[in-house]
Amino acid sequence: MPSQDIQKTPHRTADLHSDLPTEAWDRLLHACDDWDAAAALEAVMKASPAATLVCRIGDIDDSLNHFDVVLANRAAERLFGRTDDPVGIDAVNFIAPSHRDAMIEAATTAVISRETMTLALAVAADPSGDEYDIELVPFDGGLVIAVQSLAALQRAFDDLADSDTELARANATIERQAHTMAAMVEEINAARRQHEEEVAERRKLEAELLQLAETDGMTGLYNRRAFMRVVRAEAARSSRYGHPPTLLYLDLDKFKSINDTYGHNVGDVVIKTAASRIVSTLRVGVDRVGRLGGDEFAVLLPETPLAGALVAAERIRKRIAEEPIEADGQTIAATCSIGAAAWIADLEAKHAPSEEEIEVWFGRADGALYEAKRRGRNGAFGAESPKPNAPAPGPQPEPEAAPARRG
Repeated sequence: MPSQDIQKTPHRTADLHSDLPTEAWDRLLHACDDWDAAAALEAVMKASPAATLVCRIGDIDDSLNHFDVVLANRAAERLFGRTDDPVGIDAVNFIAPSHRDAMIEAATTAVISRETMTLALAVAADPSGDEYDIELVPFDGGLVIAVQSLAALQRAFDDLADSDTELARANATIERQAHTMAAMVEEINAARRQHEEEVAERRKLEAELLQLAETDGMTGLYNRRAFMRVVRAEAARSSRYGHPPTLLYLDLDKFKSINDTYGHNVGDVVIKTAASRIVSTLRVGVDRVGRLGGDEFAVLLPETPLAGALVAAERIRKRIAEEPIEADGQTIAATCSIGAAAWIADLEAKHAPSEEEIEVWFGRADGALYEAKRRGRNGAFGAESPKPNAPAPGPQPEPEAAPARRG
């Protein structure tokens, strides 16, 4: 007996052409005068991969007696082992003897109910006893029997499942590789970010170290070395373009006596306050201020002739003197003296200004400061530019213990 119950497939019509509208079927049959419906049916059967038999129904009482084959395709001939024409043979004979009763019962049900029946049966030509999927489709006066190997279907299904499995494995491999690549990219990005952060931190530290190296710790101004670097660069630029800068050289009047009278703590407050007041009078981002040591300061005024520099010097003098400085409970009336000297640019020179030329410039500003002291302090004096071919005046011959001399 078959391994599965007979199943009805509902809503299948008993007429071969009932799926088509009547008018469409008529047009198909009468498309041309020599239309051969049997030839068309035979062509369809040949194209079918299933073993297909078209049978004429025998006499019907309680069941069908026989199903004479009127048409068979090549697949049926191969399946049933018939090399000769199977026409006229009872289709039931192609079924294994133990399954023929089930075949007759299902065929009778299909013809009477005019519904397609499906069941699994063994065929006589296959000694393995493997079951085949058999579909019984009734039509007026006949029955179509389509047979397909369940084992072949199972193999096809297994192949499809294997393909799905291989595809799933391939997808899993690709996904793992994608995760690995994503992790590698993230590691690379993290390493790059860390490197960028380290570079930024190193640059920040370098900038801080450079600032410490170039900044006076007490006032925050340029120290002597950094200020001299700025002066050299501005002198070189002036020599190229002929726009002379002016240098202001200043110190606080009688600062030594402030230190001696009130102590160095008060003196430090006076120096820091004076530095802040000097900066407040200058052009932001243009003028440069440096503390050269003790109470000595220097101001570089780019592209400023001597007359304009003396105006700036007067602003500095007034700003320092106009308000006493409060320090450690003491009130200090501080003043300053300022010397000014303009840079003499040599436009015909083919080289950057030498250290000797820079020293001469500072010497002229120092000499002007000495003259401001000599004239009574709390004032500014400008050094005249030297005449052509005349040596520029150097600093005064007094010893460099200048604060005591100038104060």
